[in-house]
Amino acid sequence: MRYLVDPFPRPEASLIDLLRTAAGDRDRGVRIYDRRGKTIVRKTWAEVVDLSARWATWARATGVRPGDHVMISLPTSFEFAAAWFGAVLLGARPLALALPRAMGGENAFQRRIRGLWDFLSPAWLVAEGWARETLEKSEVPEAAAGRVHEFPDLS
Repeated sequence: MRYLVDPFPRPEASLIDLLRTAAGDRDRGVRIYDRRGKTIVRKTWAEVVDLSARWATWARATGVRPGDHVMISLPTSFEFAAAWFGAVLLGARPLALALPRAMGGENAFQRRIRGLWDFLSPAWLVAEGWARETLEKSEVPEAAAGRVHEFPDLS
């Protein structure tokens, strides 16, 4: 059995420390697989951290502040990773929110969002376009106005 050498042997290292170290790694990376187990996209850690830093810059310009909660409801993707790691780099608090089709459908999604928005203020939501349409049909508080965004074009 082969074991990978831990490149981060310091137990006191924070996720931000790990991302800074990973930013210099142009060899190793992350792969996203399809349902058949075939690689569909690969990025180096340097690319992932760069995308995350660009997301953090965009989020800061949008109004996300350190300590804010960022709900992320995206499929498994580099966009999800960038929003999660970008929120961490910004000092915000990311949390994964299951897609509606994964956890009870659209009505359950609306109830979860409504409950989380009441509990986590200030909060933001990063999701696909359907999320805005879904929230428009729900009773999400006015606090959500201007705080629901699709993943931006960071190119």
